[in-house]
Amino acid sequence: MKSLRWLLFCLLASCSVSNQEEAEEQQSAATDTVAWAERPELPKERVIKKITRTHFFSNRISPDLFRLQLVGDSVLSGTFHLSIVSAAGTRLWDDEFPAAAFLDDKLSAAAADPPTVAQREAYVLRRMSKVFDKQHFKDPGVRKHDTFEPGLDSNEAVWLEVQSQHLISFTYCQYAEVCKTIAYIPQRRKVMLFEACCE
Repeated sequence: MKSLRWLLFCLLASCSVSNQEEAEEQQSAATDTVAWAERPELPKERVIKKITRTHFFSNRISPDLFRLQLVGDSVLSGTFHLSIVSAAGTRLWDDEFPAAAFLDDKLSAAAADPPTVAQREAYVLRRMSKVFDKQHFKDPGVRKHDTFEPGLDSNEAVWLEVQSQHLISFTYCQYAEVCKTIAYIPQRRKVMLFEACCE
């Protein structure tokens, strides 16, 4: 009789442990899912390097989070993911471009010989580290006496909104000379590209 009770006790304990482990696994999976949902900016590929900064951009009260991630198998074959998230957690801007977009003629001009792979990687990472430096932000983004100059994807209507409302702008460059300038437009409730031209 004692052996039967002992057998039943072992079976119940085993079930209890099994159920507890299963519950813990489900809870862990749920936590991972929630964490992933809260951080959609993190791609599933390997993150090689990540830069984050906070800057006043969409308003002058609460700074926004600027994030640039380099993902892939190597620096030179990787892809940049640029995102801007408001203090309230709203995704304001997303852009994606190849790491090669940070290579330009300045690297070759600085050396007598063609740059090595290591030199090119270092150059890309150096440019990456400076993307969110203070000089890339203008407040106001367009001054009162500035004149609109048409560019690759320039938008005069948005440019005028930025000028008349004294909005903050952010500029980042790709390849040799192509730069994008963006601003958050309150009436549109989104970030808009208003200038794309030369560096």
